[in-house]
Order: sequence, then structure tokens, then C-alpha cells
Amino acid sequence: MPAPTKVARPRLTVAILARDAEHLLIDTLDTAAQLADEVIVCDTGSTDGTCELARQHGAKVIERAWNNSFAEARNAAWEAATGEWILWLDAGERIAASDARALRSFVDSQADPSRAYLMLVVVPPAPDTILGEQAARIRLVPNRSDLRYAGRVRETLKPALARAGMASEGLPWPIARSAVDSQPEIRFSKAVRNLKLLELEGRQAGQTAELLVAKGEALMVTGDLAGANACFRLALHGSGHGSSLQREAYYGLLAVLDTSLDHRPQQVGVSVRWAATCRPMGGSTWPHGPTGPHLNTGRSIQKSGTFPISLRLPPHAWRSPSNCRTTMKVPNERWKRASRGFRRQFACDAS
Repeated sequence: MPAPTKVARPRLTVAILARDAEHLLIDTLDTAAQLADEVIVCDTGSTDGTCELARQHGAKVIERAWNNSFAEARNAAWEAATGEWILWLDAGERIAASDARALRSFVDSQADPSRAYLMLVVVPPAPDTILGEQAARIRLVPNRSDLRYAGRVRETLKPALARAGMASEGLPWPIARSAVDSQPEIRFSKAVRNLKLLELEGRQAGQTAELLVAKGEALMVTGDLAGANACFRLALHGSGHGSSLQREAYYGLLAVLDTSLDHRPQQVGVSVRWAATCRPMGGSTWPHGPTGPHLNTGRSIQKSGTFPISLRLPPHAWRSPSNCRTTMKVPNERWKRASRGFRRQFACDAS
């Protein structure tokens, strides 16, 4: 009787974007070593030891001049990838060892090449907040020639996925970003860079709701609250009702209004309109609940006396379909930081 044929496991490429990231890259390379059959580092002009470090750890290094486009850089790495699947990481990102093993097992036996997969990217709290940020992003994708990124900044696979008729699905294993990303000077530098890229993108493709949200976020970081307010309000009118993009515009607008207690009546009105849009995101499915993702769902914010924050949120982001109520007493002077942190924590965008 002939021996059963052994099915080869699919090859996984971990693709990493980096620039002057020698101090951050080692954690990401360690994660890649637990997962990958191939590691590609696309370097966009480092002047430190980033490329040498990557090569020492067995990565294939693609050195490419920075051309003011994150999509172009990612697509350059994509062209060099030979795995059946690609996991995208940025320098400084890491996945816990047990989660990396589970993710590798998923790729080997369950990943569907007709789908793209979102993972929760978690940023530690900034110095002036009590909670960090987390957002679902498409990070695991089949290596297909018809899938490529678009956009100079906030690069996205959405147009390519739509053309290919592919859905997205959430995975339960988070990606942790470095605490460096929360440092004010780093956030300011990236915001200034992003404003430049958004200006170039707007000239080329025209203003869209996506660009307006991104511009509003960058202007918030640089301190231009009036400009951010205008961008978020314009984005609300240009985004689809109930879309993740519309929810991002609402949460950005609420963050602007958080800067002054005089805006309390406006906050209430915006919160009510936002709550009406909070529903599972169409086109995506999630592993821990039959009705889709439970992100950005049914939250209310109340402020009086000691400013309790009342939120109707699931126990752990998308992990349960049942809502719970959490109330925290926060001193007056910490209200803005606390509420801003909560709203940042549950962002979701299939990009």
C-alpha cells in the first residue's frame, strides 16, 4: 500500500518596512523568525545599521529610495515575496510567541486564499492618556498578483480587494507596536510627514473622505484644532452611513471637541449621531461573535460631577457579542485625557 502523500505547508513571507529603525527592528525580526519561511525588509533610505542588522538575521533586504509613497514601498517588497502568504509588519511591531505559533498553525491549515485577514494593531498609551490605541488592519494576505496597495499615506488594499471580490475576516492574535510610537515628538514628526504626503495625494487624486480623516488626525497632533474640526466635518458628509470611515470621522470630531468643556452640548449631539452609526462593519466577519465585529458599538459618554465615563463596550473588543457596561470615576482635570484614550482604543478600519 503506497504511503500517503505529505502535503507541503504553504510558505509564509513576513514583509517589513523600515527606515533608520536599527533600535526597533530586532523585536520584529525575532517575531518573524518564529513564523516565516522568508523575511523581506524594504528599507527606504536608512543611514544607520538597519540593513546590516536585517541581513545578519537572514532577511532579504530591498533598498529603495523613498518616493513619498508608502504604497510604492510596500508594493516593492511585495514584488520580491515568494511565499503563498504575506504577513505585513512595521519595524518595532511584535507578536507574542504563543500567538505567533497559533498564527503559523492557522496559515498552515485554515487560511482561505479567497480572503484577507485583519489583525488588531495595539499602540501603548501616550504620556497624556490612560489607554492606548488599537485598530484592526489588514495584515495577512494571499500573495496574488491582483492585490497591491494604493495611496501615498494610509495605504490601503480596499480597492484591490473590491476588484478581486475578496472579503476580509478578523483574527484574534494582536500585533503590539513599540512604545516609541506614543512619544509626542515621534507622533508630531509623523504628522508633519503625513500632511506633506496628503497634500501630494490630494493634488493627484482629489480630496476624498479618507484623506480628510487622515488630514484631520495629523492636524490634531500638530495642534491645528480648527483645521482638524473642518476636515472631520467634511469627511462625515463624504463617507457612507455606518461605515468604519464615518465612525473614524465622528471619533476624530469628538476628540477635537474634548479640548474644551465649552463644547459639551456639541459633544452630546455628535455622540448621539455617532451611536446611530454603530453597527457591525459590512464585508468583514470576525471569529468571536456571529454578528460581526463588536468595535465602536453603542458607547455613551456622560459628564457631570466627577465626570463618570459610561461606556457600553464588549468585554474584550471583538471577543464577545454581549455588551457590558463600564463606569469609571475620573477627576475633572483628567477628563479630556481619559475620554480621548477610550475613543482611540476602539477604532476599526479594514485597510
